[in-house]
Amino acid sequence: MTDPRILAFIAVRDEQHYLPRVLAHLATEGIETVVLDNESGPAARAQLEGLRDAGLVRSIVELPYVGHFDLLAQLQAKARLIETCQADWVMHLDADEMPHSPIEGETLAQAIARADDAGANAINFNEFVFLPLEDPAAEGRAQAGFFPFHHYYHFAPAPRWRMLAWRRDAALSNVDSGGHLLAGPGLQVWEHDMVLRHYVFLSQQHAFEKYARRRFAQAELAIGWHHNRINLAPRRMRFPPPARLHRLLRLDQRALDTSRPDKLHYWDWPEAAA
Repeated sequence: MTDPRILAFIAVRDEQHYLPRVLAHLATEGIETVVLDNESGPAARAQLEGLRDAGLVRSIVELPYVGHFDLLAQLQAKARLIETCQADWVMHLDADEMPHSPIEGETLAQAIARADDAGANAINFNEFVFLPLEDPAAEGRAQAGFFPFHHYYHFAPAPRWRMLAWRRDAALSNVDSGGHLLAGPGLQVWEHDMVLRHYVFLSQQHAFEKYARRRFAQAELAIGWHHNRINLAPRRMRFPPPARLHRLLRLDQRALDTSRPDKLHYWDWPEAAA
């Protein structure tokens, strides 16, 4: 089995509540990380530099902030870095995402090595959105590993729509799809999907505030990006009852339930508009 070097690229702006846990997780999975800093504030930047000094960040790349969330600029910046980086496989991730293999005892690096040996040049990840329905105090009791949230839903608006890892030399691009799908004449997606834990919100209050405060690029809104994250009334952001969600048997279990996929995020479910 080959032992490919894997490099994840994450763009951040003031993500200090996510980064220590996410970066530590990637390190345990055998993934190195480059962070594109979108002009974070002093406290977040100091934390990021400390994480670099601790060996959890390979390098920090400056990404100017233009006054609003600019996904296209982030994807283009990542593409430029990927073109010249020293890695066999690369990943596009956000600060609130934790990827891993569905197989117990297998790191993501080991899974990617299996994909590489099988001749694949891209890997899809099943997305599972976790919601913090537990006692918020639990966050203070668990400072390592996954976020201490047990309830989730399988978000699948289309088949195999989160192609987040690919061979650097495969001439693939995710820019036109907003970072979700890869395109290229030689695309060969591995038959086995990996797991992506998406911790969109860290508390109910965070859910009320996150997208209410975010400004998006008008050009991106015009082509249909971010449409499910604008004009969100607070009542729609209230979490669904636990019975509507899947629940982990244990926090670190690797195989998650794909039997009931949701094509919409919970705030667009019919009951959220009632």
